[in-house]
Amino acid sequence: MTQVILTSGTSWTATFSPSKVEAIGGGAAWDAVGGGSGGGAYAVLASLVTTGSIPTTIGAGGATSGTNGADTTFNTTSVVAKAGVSSVGGAGGAGGAAASCTPSTGAFSGGAGGAIGTGNGTAGSGGGAGPAGAGGAGGALNAASGGGGGGGGCGGGTAGGNSTSATQGGNGGNNDLGTAGGAGSSTAANGGAGTNGSGGGGASDNAASLGGAGSTRNTWDATHGPGGANGAEGSSAAGAGATGLYGAASSANATPAAQGIIVLNSIAAGDTFANNMNQLMM
Repeated sequence: MTQVILTSGTSWTATFSPSKVEAIGGGAAWDAVGGGSGGGAYAVLASLVTTGSIPTTIGAGGATSGTNGADTTFNTTSVVAKAGVSSVGGAGGAGGAAASCTPSTGAFSGGAGGAIGTGNGTAGSGGGAGPAGAGGAGGALNAASGGGGGGGGCGGGTAGGNSTSATQGGNGGNNDLGTAGGAGSSTAANGGAGTNGSGGGGASDNAASLGGAGSTRNTWDATHGPGGANGAEGSSAAGAGATGLYGAASSANATPAAQGIIVLNSIAAGDTFANNMNQLMM
């Protein structure tokens, strides 16, 4: 099995016709008042005959607060993975929609961002979608909360936990295997970092507490897969760790959000499923 991973550039010179094309859109950045934003969608095409130079777009993540991600495309319109949408006014942004992807069959939506409501902290953002499912939503705030919401887990994972008190940050969402996200903080300690695509834990309201970093799922290799979002900062606005790659939105106060990715696979004639699995696991 041949696998090509594209994370930059505007074209790919075809050396084979992919038997599967996978893509994730760029995640959106948190908004200026602390609302969580949406992760990028996942799209997949079963096969595509390719020759010559194929145009590609690797969707950028939102670079500054309040900015959307960008769509990821392969061969212009053959595969389109929709980007996440930034929150407006703290309401929480939508994940890239599976129904708007090309093709929509087999696509999964990015995780939605959490809303801040009347809380004093900031909300978690959504994880990037992946082949295992939709991205997990970011954690929201209740009326009394000063902690940050947990970041949503990667595709097929769970939502980040809500911040439910004046001091407690929400836990990060699990990945698709059930690996727990980082723990939310209630002290001067930082929120816990995510693991293998799980989300980061939200910060407490303590001025020394940062939101925990998101993490990257080892879907295609050790460093490439859908990302879990970082945990959000608390009401003290101390900041947060980076979000996970790829497709994860960024929670306050961490930018940029994660960019998109394209993965091309070709299964050789006569290759068996078992052989392919062995190659994937090497």
